[in-house]
Amino acid sequence: MAWAAVDPADEASWLRYIAQAEELCQTARTKSADTAFRYLERFRDAELKALGVTAEPLAVGAPGLSVPGELEGALSSYGPGYVNRLVANGVPLEEAKRLAMSGQIGDATGYVLRSGRKVVADGINRDRRCIGWRRVCSGAACSFCAMLASRGAIYKTEATARGSRGASLSVHGKGTAKGGEVHRACQCHMEPVYSHRSRPTPQERHYDAVWREAGGDPIQFRRLIEGRA
Repeated sequence: MAWAAVDPADEASWLRYIAQAEELCQTARTKSADTAFRYLERFRDAELKALGVTAEPLAVGAPGLSVPGELEGALSSYGPGYVNRLVANGVPLEEAKRLAMSGQIGDATGYVLRSGRKVVADGINRDRRCIGWRRVCSGAACSFCAMLASRGAIYKTEATARGSRGASLSVHGKGTAKGGEVHRACQCHMEPVYSHRSRPTPQERHYDAVWREAGGDPIQFRRLIEGRA
């Protein structure tokens, strides 16, 4: 059932829409987790081989199924209630539904990608060979993500180099490690780091140069990232 067929005044049409969206998104979440595992496995093998290390296979925990009602909770901010509020303020119904759809896409993106992010975060946390991570942005990163990426590699802690337990990487919530934060519709991912000799990537060097050009001012940095300076 397409969003266009949902009647904001008919709760049953919204529930039918959610049921179909959950089926589609659960399939996408599974693909997200599978893709993340393959990425992590191949990237780790290539990086450790370059360091001359033959490492044991990495065991990564499955992200698990979504909680019942989780997707509806994620999309409800842009559901019928949102549409009705816009219409009550004079926005035409079709335009209100278009705006709602845009919001839903952002929330659904985060919902789907979260399972893949959990796989990578779990791999980073469990892997004793991994000493940290770096943020890799999409081609159209917002200034928040670009600022975090400009910091380069984030190490678990200095204690990691001595073999003791360091900081862990989470994908959301207050426990999120510095540099691992994500926002709704964020398309960044975390890339494992296996050596303190790891050099900044071209993307990190670019964002760092922009940060320096902005004089460390977040507002000016945003203007430069958005091409408004």
